Amino acid sequence: MKGLLHGVLAGHDPARVAIRFEGTELSYGELDRRSSRLAQRLRRHGIGPGHIVGLLLDRGLHLPVAQLAVMKAGAAWCMLDPQLPPARLAYQTSDSGARLVLTTTDLTPLAPQDTPLWQLDQPEPPAVSGAPDPPDVEVRPEDPAYLLYTSGSTGTPKGILVPHRSAYAYCRNAVAQFASTPDDRVAQVANPAFDASIFDYYATWLAGATLVSAPKETIVDPEALTSLLEDERITLAYLPPALLALLDPTRLVGTTLRGAFSAGEALPVAQANRWGQAGFPLHNSYGPTETTVVVTDYRCSDTPVRGSTPIGVPMPGHRAYVLDRRLRPTPIGVAGELHIAGTGVTYGYHNRPGLTARSFLADPYGPPGHRMYATGDLARWRSDGTLEYLGRRDRQIQLRGQRVELGEIEHTIAQHPDVRQCTVQLHNDTQLVAYVTGHPDLNHLRRHLADRLPTYMVPTSLITLDELPLTPNGKLDTARLPEPAPTATEHVAPRTDTEQWLADTWQSLLDLDTVSATDNFFDLGGNSLHVTQLVARIRDQAGVTIHPHMLFADPTLDRLAALVDRAGEVDTAARFGSVVTLHRATGRPPLFLVHPSGGSVTSYAQLAGMLGDDQPIHAIEDPALRLAEPAGDLSARAAEYVELIRQVQPHGPYHIGGWSLGGVIALEMARQLADAGHPVGTVVLLDPGLPTDPRPPDDLDALSSFVYDLAGLADVAPPDVDPATFRGLDRDALGEVALDVLDKAGLVPDGLRDEVRLRMRAFTTNVAALHTHRPRRYDGPVTLIRTADGADDDATWQALCPRLDRQTVPGDHYTMLRPPHLAALATAVRDALGAPVPAAGGPTPALPDS
Repeated sequence: MKGLLHGVLAGHDPARVAIRFEGTELSYGELDRRSSRLAQRLRRHGIGPGHIVGLLLDRGLHLPVAQLAVMKAGAAWCMLDPQLPPARLAYQTSDSGARLVLTTTDLTPLAPQDTPLWQLDQPEPPAVSGAPDPPDVEVRPEDPAYLLYTSGSTGTPKGILVPHRSAYAYCRNAVAQFASTPDDRVAQVANPAFDASIFDYYATWLAGATLVSAPKETIVDPEALTSLLEDERITLAYLPPALLALLDPTRLVGTTLRGAFSAGEALPVAQANRWGQAGFPLHNSYGPTETTVVVTDYRCSDTPVRGSTPIGVPMPGHRAYVLDRRLRPTPIGVAGELHIAGTGVTYGYHNRPGLTARSFLADPYGPPGHRMYATGDLARWRSDGTLEYLGRRDRQIQLRGQRVELGEIEHTIAQHPDVRQCTVQLHNDTQLVAYVTGHPDLNHLRRHLADRLPTYMVPTSLITLDELPLTPNGKLDTARLPEPAPTATEHVAPRTDTEQWLADTWQSLLDLDTVSATDNFFDLGGNSLHVTQLVARIRDQAGVTIHPHMLFADPTLDRLAALVDRAGEVDTAARFGSVVTLHRATGRPPLFLVHPSGGSVTSYAQLAGMLGDDQPIHAIEDPALRLAEPAGDLSARAAEYVELIRQVQPHGPYHIGGWSLGGVIALEMARQLADAGHPVGTVVLLDPGLPTDPRPPDDLDALSSFVYDLAGLADVAPPDVDPATFRGLDRDALGEVALDVLDKAGLVPDGLRDEVRLRMRAFTTNVAALHTHRPRRYDGPVTLIRTADGADDDATWQALCPRLDRQTVPGDHYTMLRPPHLAALATAVRDALGAPVPAAGGPTPALPDS
């Protein structure tokens, strides 16, 4: 019987109470006899190995008898939760292939009509009522013990087949985790259709302890549950986060309750600290159903947890890997997808071989033939050797071109001292709605979020609730969350002269009838041309120099107006010098991107928004665009840029990259850093080019290249340029002709001829420097990302970079940086950085480039 889930009954005092429900008790001996009798009846009905039996049963004494009987007969049981809609019950019964459904008279109306049914509260047939011995059937540890359904991302439930060996191994770990003995009394808290119930029933019985069951009405009532824990002298319990938030730990400290574990969803830091500092021995555990109940464990203490609550270390018999997209381990502190291997890994999804193959993978780090489960959860290793859960990968959504991690918003909300619980949902694909419990001042909470999150991540609606609605499993019931009120997006009239002037300007640029003080420029349709025009109008009409990058930091009308008002107090040249922050974040070392030939870095704006919420992105702009005099050759320029990035990040490793000319400069920067003894991390080159002719192009060729480059960046057909027409003109005259050509093509916004002229000069200077540059060998790892029709100079790059990793992405030299090809480029860059790739989606707003 060792290794079999129903074998947990063996070897205990038959007179000891195994389960107690509303004053009625079953001893170990009686539970064994009743389940054996029902198992004999099942065998006579033809139920045996390879079969599934549905259990449409509520809490009580019939349920454990039925589970044990089905396993003794050699079959596997499938819980059918009576609280589910009939259509869902019918689906699970059909999908599982259940030969029979066991239920009670009161639940019979919920049962599917086309499956045989037994009512366990009706008298047994005389032929089997006296058979107390288990049937003679071979059951192996590798055989399925039960089938549990969990929600699927497509809306279709997924059935997970769990073998006896996995469930039994978990019970053995749970007994060791809590040092359980026959003297323990365990509260049955988990819904029987949830895998935490394996702890309630089978870990309890493996220890020879007593399970105290209660109606679900008692479990969800905090006062009634507290009374149950006290009156029944409970020593151990499963308490999910939703229940922990309702209970008072100070009432339970000093009672017989000596331990509890929480699982099923992330344990908020506030709850971990509240229970830990009260001196209560609470364990935060983690484990998907696919890996059998719990696979990692962390004990909360009176030392406050910061950030998020760790999920601990793997339990005996399990291995945990945090891997990148190539299934490579990530460094400490770097996020990746959590993979679980070991005894808990189940068979996979019932009748879903394709889904099983995608989620249950060969374990490259374990013994031959072993598998690991890709959880879909983001995690990272902490420096203390514990795991930190960071949320679901599938909670990354796309909202008006911005990638949004809902878990990050929830984490920020939960840091507010007056918030007890929260959830953030996407409403109608257009609106972020935050539901909170506690007593926060909503205006204060909104300011709290605005100070810590990008504008596009601040929920439009904040809704307070007494409690978050829960499913029978104790998880959030999103279907019962109230709809946000229409007034949540009411118009806020401009309140200052500057706000009113900006509102009028936005209306003119974007062809709008009205603008709210809280509107976001990009949400209203602002694009790269609009940004350039807005910057020019603010400069010319308000007398204030606003750099385009400032719109990323302050994109709402009221925040931009405040920036304009205090422009006299802000040294914008210092704030937005050659190093420009394109994406603020923490959690990973920054990536520095070097400007292309045109000098501007706004070609990276869309890419920066797609490399992860945890990835800081800085870009180095050509000093010539600020009328500074750059170094004449690229090696000297690279040395200047090395000093710039070391001012931002004094210590390595340094992650550097660049597109076009920027890639050439980035490689030289990496070489100089390495030669100086500074650690260099990722070097990523985006379609760089090395000239085949060492002679600089003449003025006409250089200006023609600028015209084509600007057209390519603007995604318009290049204007016709007949070189023969312009022979004999000097450089200045050629420049003015080039500007005329661009103006006719609509590429010179009104009033911005001087700015385009400045960029043209930077472009021609950089192209000349590129032709005279002689790149030198760099021995560190380099990722070269090419388009399919890119230059065929791999041999040259391989000679320069012996540790070259070449990747190919769709598009051409320009369109690789724009949708629809941008997602593939972002994936390649993120992969080069060794980080998990966020859900694909549209871009962030773009700024003009040249």
